Amino acid sequence: MKLFMKTLMNVTFAGVMSSLLACGGQAPDTGQATAALTTPTYSDISSFVACLHTITKASPTVADAVPCVPSGCYFTVTLSEESAQPACTLRDGTRLPRVIFSCPGTGGSQALRFRPSFSLCTQGGIINHIEVGEDVNKSNGSDDPEVRAFPFVQKMADIDSPPDVPSFQAVVDTKSPPKNLGCAECHDRKGTLTTAGTIFNLFGPIRPELADGTIWTNDPAVVTPAVQTPLSVICAGIASSSQLARNPSRQALAASLCNALATH
Repeated sequence: MKLFMKTLMNVTFAGVMSSLLACGGQAPDTGQATAALTTPTYSDISSFVACLHTITKASPTVADAVPCVPSGCYFTVTLSEESAQPACTLRDGTRLPRVIFSCPGTGGSQALRFRPSFSLCTQGGIINHIEVGEDVNKSNGSDDPEVRAFPFVQKMADIDSPPDVPSFQAVVDTKSPPKNLGCAECHDRKGTLTTAGTIFNLFGPIRPELADGTIWTNDPAVVTPAVQTPLSVICAGIASSSQLARNPSRQALAASLCNALATH
């Protein structure tokens, strides 16, 4: 999705999601990023956003969102630069990959997946965005006959994190109200689905490809590289990066996010 669409940062969407995106009164700061919700064994966009809005840390960052990723997820580490949430490699050779989770979906479904993803790329503010996909069974209520042979497609959303915005803010790609995040530039458009008056645009998931730069995975749906590079190696590279050392705040953020992802 287009990460430069800053005009959408402060917009919430109507319908069933609106109450979850309202940043109400915060609990007193505990100094930690905590979620009032028990980390679920399944998830979707709404429960993930609701969890983000229970973080009580005074100055949270994207790293503080990682505990809201549910348990029981597979994940893939990729150096692919094809996405609008790309990985990148710095001039000094430091690798800053994208990490894509595949979690049990709503109701604990193993067929329908919840797919939050994070990028460690510190260039252009990419690191401060979380892209999420939520599989839905579109065989019911579909306006697209094609999906009878392809029933599992996904809603998609972009979440901006502090310090770019005061608190975590999410926008879902919808037809009504119109919120075009540019997801169709990479994902095949698969019609719409109407829920509680909101018309969600739906898209085909994109499976990480070995040729695009997969360097580690435990996802059985993804081809495993011949040599696996764990996130611990990536985190060590961030800590020793001469280029990131010139910008200590960026280095600290990348290290914090990498360590959170590696230990989740």
